[in-house]
Amino acid sequence: MLANLFNKLGLKKLGGFFGKGSEKAGRPDKQTYIVYVDDNYHPMDEEERYQAGAFGDCASAQKFCRDMVDSFLTTGYQPGMAWQELLSAYKGYGQDPWIASSDAGCQFSAWTYAEQRCQDICQPPKEHLLTAETLKELDGLYESRSSTGRPDAWGRLVEELRAIRRLVEAGVPVTIEGTPTVLTTWTQFYSWAHGRYHMLEDGYDSWIGDDNS
Repeated sequence: MLANLFNKLGLKKLGGFFGKGSEKAGRPDKQTYIVYVDDNYHPMDEEERYQAGAFGDCASAQKFCRDMVDSFLTTGYQPGMAWQELLSAYKGYGQDPWIASSDAGCQFSAWTYAEQRCQDICQPPKEHLLTAETLKELDGLYESRSSTGRPDAWGRLVEELRAIRRLVEAGVPVTIEGTPTVLTTWTQFYSWAHGRYHMLEDGYDSWIGDDNS
């Protein structure tokens, strides 16, 4: 599932985003902080290693490394995702930047940083407001039809509803704007979603009640 998710998002390799260099790892110049990047998808494969940048100070090199890891994590995060799931995806498909320099005090552990960031990113909010604007967009997906009259956006609608369900399952109350409705349990979510989009039950193969069907 994770492989399909991150392949779909184009996250298998992020080297192109940061600009892959042509130089292989070598001895760093004195007082120069060079960031090299290993590929978690090909661990221990030095052929996949590349130089991403050279910096004049440690802080700049470390920031570059943090930004690279953050780019993967924030792009791959989905509402309700457990931090362990996001970390597992990073360790399988993300990139592992590290710093080479003559300064022994300048270190960066991408995996250690990623673990903490995953916990921060996946920390559930105290509550979530499902706005009237979002509801209008969901209703539009439900009502959208192709030229032959068949629904053509239900797949996306199911994924959007699943994201709401995951928030509820994570213990985040979901308030429906403009109504007294607050979804706090799976049963409440399903009753609301099925009542609003009742044709999904028999008209689409994937079920909103889990992520597996």
